Amino acid sequence: MRYLLIIITSSIQLTKECKLQSWLYSQLPALEKIYKNDKAGLSAAMVDNMEFINTHPNLVGFLMGLLISLEEQHEDRTNQSV
Repeated sequence: MRYLLIIITSSIQLTKECKLQSWLYSQLPALEKIYKNDKAGLSAAMVDNMEFINTHPNLVGFLMGLLISLEEQHEDRTNQSV
């Protein structure tokens, strides 16, 4: 039973990581356009966009547009207050 739990947990983590990489890959062209010659800024934005976002597939386009607009304005997204 414990072995099965380890396999399921590993599978969930792997799926989550694959989704994050796909999320970042789809935003990469816009991020490269924003951070043309700023490799450090691009790297920071890539790390910043590897956070897990739990959403419905119909809202993905809206959220990507929102996050890209925040990157264009160089907004600080570290503030967690609502």
